[in-house]
Amino acid sequence: MDWYLDEQSLALQYYAATPGQRTFKVRVDALCDYVRPLVLKAFIQRSKTWDIITSDSDPRTPDLLYEDLDWKEILRGQVVANSYCVRKGLSRKAQLSIFLSKYIRKHPGCILSKALPETLVVDLWDAFDQSLADLGVSFRNRLESCLWEVKQLFDPDNQHAYAPDSCWIMKPSATNKVCSS
Repeated sequence: MDWYLDEQSLALQYYAATPGQRTFKVRVDALCDYVRPLVLKAFIQRSKTWDIITSDSDPRTPDLLYEDLDWKEILRGQVVANSYCVRKGLSRKAQLSIFLSKYIRKHPGCILSKALPETLVVDLWDAFDQSLADLGVSFRNRLESCLWEVKQLFDPDNQHAYAPDSCWIMKPSATNKVCSS
């Protein structure tokens, strides 16, 4: 399991504060006794950047399930959330896009073929494949492999690439990745 902790620590380096920048507050409230120490260890390794709150009494840093968040306080700017307000709608958009794309392929002349915005659902499950990790393939390389097609779509040398100023919605999730232009 050591490779997993190393990958978490590496990921946290991308969010490291620059010299003189204040630290960020984080409260780890993982219910699982297995996951909680792993997450805490990853943050502790970057303790100069992260101020870890272990008390549940600080209301400014809730780490709750989406359904349990107090959205009134979050939208007022009083609390920092660990979720997006529109998370569920975007997950459903990915599923809707997949089903509508299948329908359009079967019925290319239908009105949906002109009305549906282009949507790219990126599947990242292969990045979490334990068998590749056991072979020594780093998480970064597994993730790069999953995102290769997306990189091609934004490569300026690719004649089918998207314009640099195109608008995208990106939805981070362990189950779906949604981007729509």
